[in-house]
Amino acid sequence: MRSDEAINYFDTAERDEIGTMLITMVKDNLTKFSAYDISKARLARSVQQRIGRPSTKDYIRFVRNNLLPNCPITVQDIKNADMIWGPDLGNLKGKTVRHRSPIVTVKSTTIPLAIMQQYRDSYLYAPFVPVPMYIDEKFVPVCLLHAQD
Repeated sequence: MRSDEAINYFDTAERDEIGTMLITMVKDNLTKFSAYDISKARLARSVQQRIGRPSTKDYIRFVRNNLLPNCPITVQDIKNADMIWGPDLGNLKGKTVRHRSPIVTVKSTTIPLAIMQQYRDSYLYAPFVPVPMYIDEKFVPVCLLHAQD
């Protein structure tokens, strides 16, 4: 439906239908595997987290090509872990890297003496913080947000 403000929404009160929702529970998934398979799947998920949470595809490639020496995990253990618990949550959330913020430089110019004498008692105001128009005889350009009398 669409509201008067052109916002889409779904009104559940006006439904005459009865629907079915299918939910897969981990508890149900665990009943499909033996205790040994569950312990190996648990180990596979633990190793995946310890080596930096690679994608399932990459993790399978690592195990298949024996790139993890002395690793008791098999490809089937990785697939079982995905069937029981779904894809690794940390991998789904993504891997973010913080980039360094750009350096902000302030350009200043010298204020002529006549202007300094004329506006000696003038201030530019930002919310709650008065900022003088000149700092050490240097003019610092500031954007005036809103004027007050």
